[in-house]
Amino acid sequence: MIDNSRPFGVAGIGDNLTAVQWVGLIFAGWIIVILSSLLPELWQAPYSLVQDDARHHVVWLRRLANPELYANDPTAAFFLSQSPVVYRALFAPAHWLGIDVLVWHLLVVVPLTSLLTTIALYRFTIHILPTSLQRGLVTLILCLLLATAAMQGLQRNFSVAIFLFAWVAYLERRVLLTGLVFLIGANLYPVAAAAAGFGLLIHLLMPIRPYGLFNRRAVMTVVVAGIAGLAGLVPFLLASADAGPTLLLQDAQGLPIMQDGRSGFFKPSLWDQLLCHRVGGASLLPICIRTAGGDASTLTLAAYLAVIAMGLICYRWLLVGTGKRANAHAGRAAKVVLSSFIAGTVLFVAAYAAAFRLYLPDRYAFYATGLLFQFCAAFLVYAILIGLARLAGRILPPIRAALPVVVLEASWIGFVAFGSHGFGLVRDREPEISAYLRSSPQTSVVAGFDGYLDSVPAHGLRSSFTAIEFILPYKTDYFDLMRDRTLRLRDAFMTSSARELSEFAARENISFFLLRSGPLHISGLWKRSFPSLAALDGIEVPMGTVPGGTDCVVTSGHDVHLVDAACLGGGP
Repeated sequence: MIDNSRPFGVAGIGDNLTAVQWVGLIFAGWIIVILSSLLPELWQAPYSLVQDDARHHVVWLRRLANPELYANDPTAAFFLSQSPVVYRALFAPAHWLGIDVLVWHLLVVVPLTSLLTTIALYRFTIHILPTSLQRGLVTLILCLLLATAAMQGLQRNFSVAIFLFAWVAYLERRVLLTGLVFLIGANLYPVAAAAAGFGLLIHLLMPIRPYGLFNRRAVMTVVVAGIAGLAGLVPFLLASADAGPTLLLQDAQGLPIMQDGRSGFFKPSLWDQLLCHRVGGASLLPICIRTAGGDASTLTLAAYLAVIAMGLICYRWLLVGTGKRANAHAGRAAKVVLSSFIAGTVLFVAAYAAAFRLYLPDRYAFYATGLLFQFCAAFLVYAILIGLARLAGRILPPIRAALPVVVLEASWIGFVAFGSHGFGLVRDREPEISAYLRSSPQTSVVAGFDGYLDSVPAHGLRSSFTAIEFILPYKTDYFDLMRDRTLRLRDAFMTSSARELSEFAARENISFFLLRSGPLHISGLWKRSFPSLAALDGIEVPMGTVPGGTDCVVTSGHDVHLVDAACLGGGP
């Protein structure tokens, strides 16, 4: 008879590891990946390395330590209004110690999200898996699968930890811990707290044992969760209200940036929009299979359901032979999954109906379909690993007792080898330009349409007049401002006069232009977001000269030049 309580047939190292030992083993992998990837480079050049999305969401926290930095920058004001108190508090020690927030983010906040996610995953598996080895290996596999969701140190990367800690605290009927999770979680990432809270309420109302409607402590736990969640949410809502009104769905449909542009939410086919995941936040499913003919939504749905079916079969299989606990774990898992699926789906529909006042719909779908997909994939991978290990044990009986170690090491090596892909690191590709900018006045502003403008605030510590990665359409006041800036810059570049370009820069308080040699080339993302920018393709933008023939280029990088805007006034 199959006994999955001891999947290798003999006692092994993984069978008796405690929760602390498993978390320590897995977190050691996180630390090795993080430090080996980041520390040497940051030690030599602290401004050379940044996580991709931290360029948009974290960089502005420098202003809390130095209010003169990014002064009068609407992009900084907008993103800071979306940064909650709890997230800002994580960077307070960096300000006290004089450490740059982007360095602190990579070396402290990224490991923190990794550690919390690892602990939350393992603690949750205690409620759905009976043995230490199963919990440890499934947690390790999930850490690999959720690398992108948990390894970037942003607000949304706390979502898995918030959601699972909420469930763990509720299932264990720990009222105060539940309140603390919702107080912090609702401020840090309200979407996760909302999905978890609604899921707990549905779970409470389900007339299915082992937990029912008339469990007084369960009722108390949910009530405390609701009160604490509201207390954490109010400061977030008050701060984000400063950014102005939210874009409405009917208005978004007419914006190119919401079609195939920077925030492409809509697709020509509603079926593809709902079933094929991509950047934009509209999909119910967490994956998308793309073919030469485009998004294959039907194939995507079939693949998703196949993974779910195989994962659930593997989950039930790995409970075989684990005794009476098997039914309890399976029943608990089924009720949690059903509650989460209903909650996430209802909130997904509500987010569509109220778009975009409840943020992006796919953020809620993650808790209905995304996490379920990841867990099922982990069960499937676990079953494959166990099957291969058992086969190897039959072929080479002498190493049978070492098979747990082999599997653990193979998983760990795979984690170290492939886990770092989730960082999304961006290196400074124009160090000469960023070094010059850091030596310029703190109020300097750089303008242009080059892709390096996205990185100027992070690497150069100066403001970008406009940059495609900073233009988010969800708050109308901010979007209108950035769109107007973009179009004014377009009109200025249409002129052939260096003097007129310099006068425009003076009116807009622009210090430098970032230009490439030869005719202007506008990226496809810019043109899809603002189609009128296509008129700039091929235009020669004057570099300008002052009397005597002195070039206005103050420094250059890889075929890109930083041009002094005031200097252009001396040209024709």
